[in-house]
Amino acid sequence: MVHLFSRLTRLISRVSRFSKSIPESGSPPPPTTEQDKGTREPTREVIFEARSLRDDVDAWIESLQLATLEHERVQVGNRAYAYAMKVSRC
Repeated sequence: MVHLFSRLTRLISRVSRFSKSIPESGSPPPPTTEQDKGTREPTREVIFEARSLRDDVDAWIESLQLATLEHERVQVGNRAYAYAMKVSRC
Protein backbone atom coordinates (compact mmCIF):
# COMPACT_ATOMS: atom_id res chain seq x y z
CA MET A 1 0.00 0.00 0.00
CA VAL A 2 2.79 2.43 0.86
CA HIS A 3 4.44 1.68 -2.48
CA LEU A 4 1.17 2.44 -4.31
CA PHE A 5 0.80 5.76 -2.48
CA SER A 6 4.38 6.62 -3.34
CA ARG A 7 3.78 5.89 -7.02
CA LEU A 8 0.50 7.82 -6.96
CA THR A 9 2.07 10.87 -5.34
CA ARG A 10 4.93 10.87 -7.83
CA LEU A 11 2.54 10.56 -10.76
CA ILE A 12 0.26 13.33 -9.49
CA SER A 13 3.30 15.57 -9.16
CA ARG A 14 4.32 14.84 -12.75
CA VAL A 15 0.80 15.18 -14.18
CA SER A 16 0.11 18.46 -12.38
CA ARG A 17 2.58 20.14 -14.74
CA PHE A 18 0.49 19.27 -17.79
CA SER A 19 -2.28 21.47 -19.10
CA LYS A 20 -4.22 18.47 -20.44
CA SER A 21 -5.47 15.41 -18.62
CA ILE A 22 -4.41 11.85 -19.34
CA PRO A 23 -6.73 10.16 -21.86
CA GLU A 24 -8.84 7.19 -20.78
CA SER A 25 -7.53 3.71 -21.48
CA GLY A 26 -9.63 3.37 -24.65
CA SER A 27 -7.84 6.29 -26.27
CA PRO A 28 -4.43 5.69 -27.81
CA PRO A 29 -1.58 7.68 -26.27
CA PRO A 30 -0.31 10.51 -28.43
CA PRO A 31 2.87 9.84 -30.38
CA THR A 32 6.02 10.97 -28.62
CA THR A 33 8.38 13.17 -30.58
CA GLU A 34 11.38 15.32 -29.80
CA GLN A 35 9.19 18.40 -29.69
CA ASP A 36 7.12 16.79 -26.90
CA LYS A 37 9.95 17.49 -24.50
CA GLY A 38 9.00 20.59 -22.55
CA THR A 39 5.41 20.50 -23.82
CA ARG A 40 2.41 20.75 -21.53
CA GLU A 41 0.86 17.46 -22.69
CA PRO A 42 1.32 14.04 -21.09
CA THR A 43 3.92 11.85 -22.79
CA ARG A 44 3.52 8.19 -23.64
CA GLU A 45 5.63 7.28 -20.62
CA VAL A 46 3.38 9.18 -18.20
CA ILE A 47 0.22 7.77 -19.78
CA PHE A 48 1.60 4.22 -19.53
CA GLU A 49 2.59 4.82 -15.89
CA ALA A 50 -0.88 6.20 -15.06
CA ARG A 51 -2.66 3.25 -16.63
CA SER A 52 -0.33 0.76 -14.98
CA LEU A 53 -0.86 2.38 -11.59
CA ARG A 54 -4.63 2.38 -12.07
CA ASP A 55 -4.53 -1.36 -12.78
CA ASP A 56 -2.33 -2.00 -9.73
CA VAL A 57 -4.62 0.03 -7.45
CA ASP A 58 -7.68 -1.81 -8.79
CA ALA A 59 -5.94 -5.17 -8.17
CA TRP A 60 -5.10 -4.11 -4.61
CA ILE A 61 -8.69 -3.03 -4.00
CA GLU A 62 -9.94 -6.39 -5.26
CA SER A 63 -7.50 -8.17 -2.94
CA LEU A 64 -8.99 -6.25 0.00
CA GLN A 65 -12.28 -8.04 -0.61
CA LEU A 66 -10.53 -11.38 -0.07
CA ALA A 67 -8.53 -10.38 3.01
CA THR A 68 -10.35 -11.61 6.09
CA LEU A 69 -7.46 -12.43 8.40
CA GLU A 70 -6.66 -8.86 9.37
CA HIS A 71 -8.20 -7.06 12.29
CA GLU A 72 -11.33 -5.08 11.43
CA ARG A 73 -9.49 -1.81 12.15
CA VAL A 74 -6.86 -2.71 9.52
CA GLN A 75 -9.52 -3.67 6.97
CA VAL A 76 -11.38 -0.38 7.46
CA GLY A 77 -8.14 1.60 7.24
CA ASN A 78 -7.10 -0.17 4.05
CA ARG A 79 -10.48 0.54 2.47
CA ALA A 80 -10.14 4.22 3.42
CA TYR A 81 -6.72 4.36 1.73
CA ALA A 82 -8.12 2.57 -1.31
CA TYR A 83 -10.97 5.05 -1.70
CA ALA A 84 -8.52 7.94 -1.28
CA MET A 85 -6.44 6.53 -4.13
CA LYS A 86 -9.51 6.19 -6.34
CA VAL A 87 -10.59 9.78 -5.60
CA SER A 88 -7.14 11.16 -6.40
CA ARG A 89 -7.22 9.36 -9.76
CA CYS A 90 -10.28 11.34 -10.89
